[in-house]
Amino acid sequence: MIGFRSPVPLMFSVSLPELLLVFGALLIAIGPDKLPQAARTFGKFMAGLKRNSDALRKEFYNAVYEPLEDDIQSTKRTLTAVKQDIDSEVKAITDLETEEETRE
Repeated sequence: MIGFRSPVPLMFSVSLPELLLVFGALLIAIGPDKLPQAARTFGKFMAGLKRNSDALRKEFYNAVYEPLEDDIQSTKRTLTAVKQDIDSEVKAITDLETEEETRE
């Protein structure tokens, strides 16, 4: 079937004719009197769904990523301390080598 396809994809890859078909079916099924109220109800439902999704995403972030960030910071501090220990050992060895060379 050849039909008009919108060059810009609409939400969920629904083309304009498909969207008009759904709107027409809703207009027939619900009626023009109740369609605005149904659209409002659907909009409120979608807003609530988005709000709950955002809350769930935030809860997941707090449960997973924040502890990981704490672990990363702790690991960075540990690695910095190890690096300082290694640097001091290297300096001590270099000083010993220098001292040994000056004795010769």
